[in-house]
Amino acid sequence: MKIRTLQTTEWDQLAHLIFNSTNTWYQKNLNRQCFGGSDPLTCRIFPEVYETLDPGCCLIAEIDGVLAGSCFYHPRETHFSVGIMNADPAFAGRGVARTLLQEIIKRAGKKPIRLVSSALNLDSYSLYTRAKFRPLAIYQDMIIPAETALPPVGQNASRSVEL
Repeated sequence: MKIRTLQTTEWDQLAHLIFNSTNTWYQKNLNRQCFGGSDPLTCRIFPEVYETLDPGCCLIAEIDGVLAGSCFYHPRETHFSVGIMNADPAFAGRGVARTLLQEIIKRAGKKPIRLVSSALNLDSYSLYTRAKFRPLAIYQDMIIPAETALPPVGQNASRSVEL
């Protein structure tokens, strides 16, 4: 397994990896997709946004010339943050996510490392707790149904929206 930095020319490949690995996990564990539709390039937004925020901060795990996994990270003055992590199901059990996480821990040096992870995904929860991460706070995901009218932009942010 080779760990290296994502190249701009691989953004489409990475979009496929994120789309397929995430939807595979959601389908297997929650009986639904995470990303709707059938176009994996909708996930190109991940490298586009993350690479704009932190250029060169996406690690790729490559096995036999194939993108087997990826993880974005975000170096900050006071800490490192771990972003979206994906591993191709075809490489399950080969330590892809663990190896990517170990490299980020190494790059962080003595800085604390933070992440926001869904406890819903026991696979990632297990990965992070085995690497000595500990839960600090619990949060609840919230959604706004598509049919809900939102207040116009610029109105008082404290105004409540009836759902």
